[in-house]
Amino acid sequence: MPSSALCGSLVEIDLRNSQFLFLALLLKENGIPATKYCQLAESGKLYDYLAGRAGVSRPEAKGGLITALYAKNGFTSPIKTLFGKEFPEVAKFPGFIFNSIPP
Repeated sequence: MPSSALCGSLVEIDLRNSQFLFLALLLKENGIPATKYCQLAESGKLYDYLAGRAGVSRPEAKGGLITALYAKNGFTSPIKTLFGKEFPEVAKFPGFIFNSIPP
């Protein structure tokens, strides 16, 4: 069905690692010093960075990070653990699922 009947033209926008970009904005608003994380999220390079550090492909890093983000409390994985080590200030952010990363 043509979209013009509803509101003119529809446009699809794909933001790279958008969940993590929005988290970066929230961290900044709350004065959390997470410079490295924010730079990676804003540039769309977060998955690439973690993939390189973990020695996995970008799709594997993305899948692992998304899985960890939406998993139940207590879920552990190599990517989740790596994320906690690389970005402890983000992982400890109140209410963020990664605050359950084991030491």
